[in-house]
Amino acid sequence: MPWPAFHCDKPDFFVRSMRDDPPIQFGVLRKALSQSEIFRDMFDCCDSGFAMSTADDADQVLDLDEPSEVLNVLLSLLHTPPALPEYKEKGYAEKPSLTASGPDALIPFPLLPRMLQLADKYALSENLQQSLLAHMASYVSVYPLHIYAFASRRGFQSLAINASKRLLHPRLASYSPKDIEMIPSPEAWHKIVLLHDVRIRGLRKILLGEEIFPHGYGTCSSHKDKAIVLWEQRKKDIVLRVEAATDVAAEMGVLEDTFSSCRTCYNACSAAVKMLAYKCQRLPTSIKKVGDLETGDQWLSIVMEKYAR
Repeated sequence: MPWPAFHCDKPDFFVRSMRDDPPIQFGVLRKALSQSEIFRDMFDCCDSGFAMSTADDADQVLDLDEPSEVLNVLLSLLHTPPALPEYKEKGYAEKPSLTASGPDALIPFPLLPRMLQLADKYALSENLQQSLLAHMASYVSVYPLHIYAFASRRGFQSLAINASKRLLHPRLASYSPKDIEMIPSPEAWHKIVLLHDVRIRGLRKILLGEEIFPHGYGTCSSHKDKAIVLWEQRKKDIVLRVEAATDVAAEMGVLEDTFSSCRTCYNACSAAVKMLAYKCQRLPTSIKKVGDLETGDQWLSIVMEKYAR
């Protein structure tokens, strides 16, 4: 995806691409380049390994071993750093507008990995790197697997955790070999497998253990047996098709209409559904709590003892 052509109206320095034939030269501002620790050190001591040459008596030129399209992106970042996306305050919960334009628009997703690589390579400012990460995080609902793979590869733990929340669906068996190849390491893939395993087994165990009249509380004297049969049958219908993203409470909640003619049964069902929801919320929704474990058994035993009571 092309990036708009970089242009500086009043340059006081020049950068030249040595990967192009003939080399392509860009007029730049030294002040803007100084946002890079690499360029700033070079200006301070001129011995960082870059080739400095004199174009004429007045102008200095910095030769870089980068293609012009890469320099175009790098210089744009340095001269017009991207603003934080407005979705940041909302925690990236809402799907961003991918067609918006103007200075506050999101950076096109295909460009962000390259931009972050350049930010790291040229040691760009922390604020600029955080802004780029915020733009990438804004796409997490659209490209969760791509972002998880990139963040895992580059060590952006917070971004990887954020992306993993969107990887509860679809089920792992639906991934193609090409999808899995994106994951940079067995460890990164194992974290997703572990997350699915803990959630699926946890949801099933919580579901099977929940009663409509726990310890006889709220029992309906007129419809007790029928209510229990319906409740248990519904659990059996759901348990074998539970996936990591299944909303078990919502699945059981459809029974509330069945009990609408009996206030006692309705209240008992409603209370049981709410308790299911509460317990299921305690299960992990990202790799944050399962990432350091070797097997799902470790975390599952903890969550069932501590949280799912």
